[in-house]
Amino acid sequence: MATSLWHTLPLEVPDDEEVVWVRRWWLGAPWLGTWSAAAATFTSSTGLVVPWYEVWRWRHQVEP
Repeated sequence: MATSLWHTLPLEVPDDEEVVWVRRWWLGAPWLGTWSAAAATFTSSTGLVVPWYEVWRWRHQVEP
């Protein structure tokens, strides 16, 4: 059985300052966001700041 590459918050969080793919809703297109562990937010390249509880799933750009 294949495992999902997408992770669920708050059970799994990226490394601090890691840039990851973020999905806010299951139908929304993924976008790149930088995780801030101190603020518990993702920030897009355009400056949009999204708190962790508004993120549906996240995944590494390249799986380790």
